Amino acid sequence: MKFLNERGFQAAGLFAIGAVVGSIATLAVALGVVALTSDKAPPSLFGNQSASTLLDDESGPSTVDQIPDSEMQFSTTSEYESPEDKWEALVYGQSNIAQFELLLRHAQTWLDQEGIKVIDRISSTLSDATVHDAVIASVLQDAAHTDPQTALQQALELKGPARLFALQTIIEIWASADPQSALAGVSILESFTDRQALQESVLKIWANVDPRGLLDGIDLLPENMRQLGMEEALLAISRESPQEAIQLMADLTDRELVDKLSKEIATHWSEQDAHAALDWVLTNEFPTNVIQAEALMIVLANLASEDPELAFQTAREQPIVLRGQFYRGLEVTVIQHLVETDIDAAKAMLSQIRNEGLTVAHAYSEVGRAYIRNGEFDQALKLGERLSERGQRNYYGSLMYQWALSDPESLFAALEGLPSEQIKDQAARGLVRYNPETYALNDEQLEQLKTYLPEGYEDPWSRTNRLTREMSSNFDGTSAIIFSRSP
Repeated sequence: MKFLNERGFQAAGLFAIGAVVGSIATLAVALGVVALTSDKAPPSLFGNQSASTLLDDESGPSTVDQIPDSEMQFSTTSEYESPEDKWEALVYGQSNIAQFELLLRHAQTWLDQEGIKVIDRISSTLSDATVHDAVIASVLQDAAHTDPQTALQQALELKGPARLFALQTIIEIWASADPQSALAGVSILESFTDRQALQESVLKIWANVDPRGLLDGIDLLPENMRQLGMEEALLAISRESPQEAIQLMADLTDRELVDKLSKEIATHWSEQDAHAALDWVLTNEFPTNVIQAEALMIVLANLASEDPELAFQTAREQPIVLRGQFYRGLEVTVIQHLVETDIDAAKAMLSQIRNEGLTVAHAYSEVGRAYIRNGEFDQALKLGERLSERGQRNYYGSLMYQWALSDPESLFAALEGLPSEQIKDQAARGLVRYNPETYALNDEQLEQLKTYLPEGYEDPWSRTNRLTREMSSNFDGTSAIIFSRSP
């Protein structure tokens, strides 16, 4: 299901799966049923374990006790009874929840015998909404293998999480087996929202299954889908074969697409061979220096753990082309990743970084925060002594906020012994800022913090939240007055 993403279905789809499976899990806990006994149980919902394995417990009930009364009654029904009559007998006057396991098994059997036309009848007879959605979604999964177009139309009639889950299931099965047919099938849908979202989903699946086939058939796609089809195909090839993607990228004029591909190539190639990826990003011609610098950052991040010296020296040689919050040398990228594995080596590099832009401030902060995360508070405080007065203000401010978040109790205990009033002020501000998240300090301790802060100090984040709440409250009150007036 991973392919239905970004443009409408992945986040909702993941939620849908979770909701449907969560509902089934709730039923299972209530009934003591944790898996289907039927061989046709969909693995995506219930895993590969059988019910007999999971229910095999010497302390549990006997085999006879495990069979619901309704199932025992159903098993004695005449073999000449029609599937619909059996279904009616199963659901009539009984709880859908109690019958869930048997309902699902029989619904699948009925669908196999008479086709997807039975879904309407199944749907109309299930009174419990949770069971209804779970059963319909499951049988549609089977239907997608035999009649995906009809299954898709049926799925569009569902509501809530089951609808998204069913659409995901059908589209992935259909597009994986026959992407061209799937694309044609979803392109005739009346709803623009459904049509566009499902077309994009088919292209993503197609790109992952057969990116070169998709690329060859770009001209056969609906005109509004060609750009996306090309993008998805090239991105998939970038993940699979970066060198091939580089050749395909050479003829592109779309800077946005080149930017995306460059980052994708840099990510996957540097994970496979960081040195080869470095050679490519340093010698390849990019549309802009910014695109090259962003790709190089990705490569240096992976190279830092493998060959930190080469990564650092390469970073120092690059001009600073990224401005704004990224106005810093690429040395910071190397240090940022190196502190996770060798903080001493990262610290040793600090003396070699360029005093340009925000390079010094960011590099020292990366090492200092790493010391804090490791619990080496003295090392973090001592490191700041190397900086200028202005640099220390920025450094200790960043440091105190990291400390207040990661270990507020130890910061509070160390507060009085901090080396300057300024650092104490920054520490107190950090503790006030993050206490609503950490709940580390009690009211008495928060009162003690006021002695380190300006009179009447209020944390900016807290003030913003308070004003937002007040505005919301005033609006609600005004709305209540307005809507309560008589016309």
